[in-house]
Parts: sequence; C-alpha cells; structure tokens
Amino acid sequence: MRGLSRKHIHEEEAESAFVSMTDMTVSFLFIVILLLAFFASKFSSEDNVPRTFYDRVVSERDNARSERDAALEERDLLEIKLEQTQAKLARATSELQAALAELAKLRKTVAEQDKRIDDLEVIKKELEAEVASLKRTILRLERRIAELEAIVSEENPLEQYSFAAASVRRQMLERLAQVVQEDIETQKIEGLTVTAQGDALRFQGSGLFASGARSLTGRSLQVVRLLGEHLDRELPCYSVGRRSTISKECNPDLVLFETIQVEGHTDSKGGNTYNLKLSAGRALSAFTAIAPDQEQLGSDMLKYQNLLGQPLLAFAGYGEMRPIVDEAARDRSANRRIDLRFIMYVPPGVEFIPETVEDLEKVSDLLRKRASEK
Repeated sequence: MRGLSRKHIHEEEAESAFVSMTDMTVSFLFIVILLLAFFASKFSSEDNVPRTFYDRVVSERDNARSERDAALEERDLLEIKLEQTQAKLARATSELQAALAELAKLRKTVAEQDKRIDDLEVIKKELEAEVASLKRTILRLERRIAELEAIVSEENPLEQYSFAAASVRRQMLERLAQVVQEDIETQKIEGLTVTAQGDALRFQGSGLFASGARSLTGRSLQVVRLLGEHLDRELPCYSVGRRSTISKECNPDLVLFETIQVEGHTDSKGGNTYNLKLSAGRALSAFTAIAPDQEQLGSDMLKYQNLLGQPLLAFAGYGEMRPIVDEAARDRSANRRIDLRFIMYVPPGVEFIPETVEDLEKVSDLLRKRASEK
C-alpha cells in the first residue's frame, strides 16, 4: 500500500508541473493575440501611398537636404564676407573720422586765412590811401620845387647849370646801375652788387675782391669791362675831345663831366701803407678793365676829355680811410670795393657857361688861360 501511495504522489507532481507550463504558454499566446489585435486595429489602407509619389517625396527630401547644405555653405561664406565687410567698415569709419577731423582743421585754417586776407585787404586799402596821399604831397612838393628852381634859375644861371648837371649825372648813374646789375645777373656772380650812391657808382661785395687781392679776375673782371662798354655809349655827348659828339639834341644844357675817377678801397686788415698800395692796385685794375690799351694806339676811353683837354678817366687809392660799414658789426668785404665817382664841370663864373656848342672851345680857352695864371 505504501508503494502505491508514493507512486500516486509522484504522478500528481508531474501532472502539476505540466499544467503550469501549459498555463504559461496559453498566457503568452494570449498576449501575442492581443498585440496582433492592437496592431490590426491600427492598420489602415489609407496609410499606403503610390510608389511614384513616395519616390518624388524622397527626391524632394534629398533635394531639400542638398539645398540646405548649399545654403549652410553660402551662409558660412556670407558670414566670412560679413566679417571682412565689418572690418572694412571699421577702417572706413576710422578714416572718415580722421578725414572729418582734418576737414575741420582745414576749415579752421581757411577761416583764419580768410580773416587774415580781410585784415590784409583793410591794411592794403589803408596803405593805398596813404600812398595816394603821399603821391599828392610829392606832386605838390615837386611843383613847389619847380617853382623855386624857376625862381633860382632866373636869379642865378650858375645854379641852374649845376642843377641840370646834377640831374644828368643822377639819370646816368641810374641807367648804368641797372644795366650793370643785369650783367651781374647774366654772369651769375654771387656776392657782387652795384648801386648808385650819390655821385658814384659803387661795386662791392665778397664777389669783387678776395681779402688781399689787388686785381679783378674772372667774371668780376668781365663785368667791369662791360661797364667800360656802357660808358663808351654814354660819354660822347657829355665830353669834348676827338671822340665827342656833343650836341644840343642829346645834351640841351651842354653839361660836361670834369672827371670820372676810379677809386679803390680796402678793409682795415693790414697796415696803412700796405692798404694804400693795395687800393691803388685795385683802382688800377678796374681802370685798365674800363679803358684797355689797344696795342700801340692807346685806349679810346682816354680820348674823352674835359674842357682843360685832360682825359676824363682817372684813378686813386684810398686804402682803409673811407669805410662804408663798421667792420666790427658787419662783413668787412663791403669795404673792399670800387667807386666810380662822376665829377661834373662847375663853371667858375657866368662867362664860363657854354650856351652853344661853339662856345665850348671859347670856354676851354678861358679855363686854360685861368689855369696858367694860377
């Protein structure tokens, strides 16, 4: 009996395990059926599309992606260009600000210059008014001088003659100074000037004589030689002698030169005797440049004579005795100079005033007689 009981129990345990496996399988199948039912309930024939439509949509999607990628690349390029443009804009803005600042500065300068021009215009008008007033004053004085000269000339023929002689000398000196200055500029000589000073034509400057030099050389020598040519055109109508062409047409008052003296001068360096010899050498150098010898015939310039039959040209050396500048304060080269002094004939009496060209010989005889009596 006990053996049958154990067998019965074993069979019951086996049957119980089989029932459990069956239940699990049924449950799993039930879950699968439920899932299939759920998905079947969600299925619809309307969710299906034609293949052509699907392909077109896929193609459009791919194209859209390509366009998007191209747009992204273009955006990146545009961002780079934007950065470059912003940098250019920053530089342009900076340059614009600098230009505006410069413009403001220039406008300020223009305004200041305009104001200055206005001020100068005012000054110019004031000066023009002053010049006009001075011209009127000069004209009035000239008229008064002419009236007084007329009175003097009526009362004193000697002063009238002397005034005419001084006027002729002044005009000749001005003409000579102008043409000689043009010669200096043509020769391009630096440190040499010529001016009309009273009764003399003055050559001065560092370009005339070096310190210690007694002779003219180079372009300075050429300029003084040209001076001789200018004198040769001026003297015939204001002298007597073999080269004279004096007439009332060119010399209405028959004024004459007594002497044209070439004067040499030095600075204060060296002793007095040395400077006298040095200045005489300089005067002689200028004299021979103005009146050069022509082989055995002598100089034509020496054929211009005064009423005593003497050559007009002469020379003298004054050393350092007649300075024109203070060498302690200014360049001493100004004192190393040549003065060409024009001395006019001064009649010793009314009877010695020539009134016609024929009178010149008579006046000359009177002067020689008077000189011999002395």
